[in-house]
Amino acid sequence: MSAPDYNLHAEAVDRLVASIGIPPCPAVLAKLIREARADEPDLRTFSSLIESDIALGAAMLKVANSALYGNGGSPLDSVRKAVLRIGVANSVQLITGLLLRQAFPAGANARLDQFWASSSRIAALAAHIAGKLGGASADPAERELAYTFSLFRDCGMALMLCRYENYPRLLTARVKLDRRLTDLEHAQYGFNHAQVGLALARSWLLNEVICQAVFHHHSPDAMRGRRSDLTPASMRLVAIGVLAERVNLLELGDAPDRELEVSVELSLRQLGLAQDSLSQFALHAGETDSN
Repeated sequence: MSAPDYNLHAEAVDRLVASIGIPPCPAVLAKLIREARADEPDLRTFSSLIESDIALGAAMLKVANSALYGNGGSPLDSVRKAVLRIGVANSVQLITGLLLRQAFPAGANARLDQFWASSSRIAALAAHIAGKLGGASADPAERELAYTFSLFRDCGMALMLCRYENYPRLLTARVKLDRRLTDLEHAQYGFNHAQVGLALARSWLLNEVICQAVFHHHSPDAMRGRRSDLTPASMRLVAIGVLAERVNLLELGDAPDRELEVSVELSLRQLGLAQDSLSQFALHAGETDSN
């Protein structure tokens, strides 16, 4: 089940950004990332940037006071305290996900609304799975990384839904033809949603672990953990994303297509999991997640 690799160099990224209308990186995110990557981030400046957007500040406090980070402690009442509890890097991951959804017009496209609902469920499952895989010593940063990756994993599809009126028909045709979606996209448009996702992730200044996982999330070799050009962290994200997608379908009572079935098998092998282990990753009724 090999698939062609579509190389995407810097010049091609620029052309793709211009041609498909990729949303620019929000100014507040660019400033937050720049501050976070400083040798010694200024916590006051970082917190003030978040406080400049009421919705972002409220979201930060909600997460910081959640079960994942709160640990039964007193509720926090300031963004600065929330950043101290969550950490600068995790805060950037959280805000990136929030701003991604905001970058697309709400309610303008029913198919797009369905896409975001599905992506949000899968992202929550990915964070949940990352936590389960880490066990009692699970690092919240790994959960946030899995969450952000899963939001961006198929964001190229959201952009193509906005840009091309015939894209929904291609999605339907893919099921009937039993062909890899990225191959059909490339034949129709000259590029695929993984390339678009890479262009968006890079233009939004995401770290290279996420960027490479977004680009290779349909690669069987990445699911096997056998790509010498990818870090183990990127390949692990690819595998977690596949399992999250499958568990989402499991909870909805929907059947996977052949490509996803094979992808799940490869991903389970990479992660050293048994074939019947998917049920352990379900989000049980009443269970809350960090995102």
